[in-house]
Amino acid sequence: MSRKSLILVIFVLLWPLAGCTSNTQGSSAIMDNMLSVTAEPYAAAEIAETDYQVGKVPLSCNFHIQREFDVFISQAQPYDIDGELLGATVPHHLLAGSMIANFFATAAANRPGIETVIIIAPMHDSKGMKMCTTLADWAAPTGILPNERGFSEIFISGLKAVEDDIMMTSDHSAAALIPFVKHYFPGAAVATLLISSHADINIHEQLADILMRFSVEKNCLFVFSVDFSHYLNPGQTALRDMETREAVLAGDTNRIMFMNDANMDSPRAVCTFLLLTGKLGGEVVELDHADSLIISQLPPGHPGLDEGLTSYFLFAGVK
Repeated sequence: MSRKSLILVIFVLLWPLAGCTSNTQGSSAIMDNMLSVTAEPYAAAEIAETDYQVGKVPLSCNFHIQREFDVFISQAQPYDIDGELLGATVPHHLLAGSMIANFFATAAANRPGIETVIIIAPMHDSKGMKMCTTLADWAAPTGILPNERGFSEIFISGLKAVEDDIMMTSDHSAAALIPFVKHYFPGAAVATLLISSHADINIHEQLADILMRFSVEKNCLFVFSVDFSHYLNPGQTALRDMETREAVLAGDTNRIMFMNDANMDSPRAVCTFLLLTGKLGGEVVELDHADSLIISQLPPGHPGLDEGLTSYFLFAGVK
């Protein structure tokens, strides 16, 4: 199979995960076939009970598809960066799985001693919540990924985040990244926080201070799970991405905070990334950029693109 054919196969299999709302139902036969694809089960049940916190059942990685994950991992190519990688904005749509793998491969090579991975991600269907987290471990395909419980408890006590395991596993924004974390950092722990669009407008200031404290206590990698422009045609997507790139590289949080899905799905996460990077003495660089049309190589006008494009940036904080 050619590389182009392989990319097309991946796109068709993973398109149901590429939308940021729960309403991805399409009317065409092509879309119906796409929506029939489900993730492959993995042997999480074989993990001994003593491997995780007593009384807490590990969370499932509901969006994991092993055969596609294997392709992403086998083809991963680390980015060239100068300095220490502090964190980055990373896609959560698995259509951009190669970018996700490239980032984590970069982080593993740059900072192999990472103890904790912190994932800050959007809550796509908040159900009235502002923020949520979990105290449970994760049942990743290659074993248990432990929860950095002390940090997760600070999300609850310091930010009033709700503990909600169902939300955490049903939203792909953090769950889709867990297998990558476990693969590239098998000895690390994780803490996850989902932020809704209803969270306080200045939450990034409080959250950046908390994450700064975490960086003193542990060797942390900060992952801001963000997809960028949504639902627009190619020309509109390009214009919005130009706006986004300009604002992010300028550190313009005042402008970013009032952006919407046309630019990104979590302005609060991006503003936290920018503020934290500055607090840690780093600078923001762009490592990669793509969109669903570029990755899929489908022709413009294809039914699979009826809902518009999604774009992806890897902005990294480097010190």
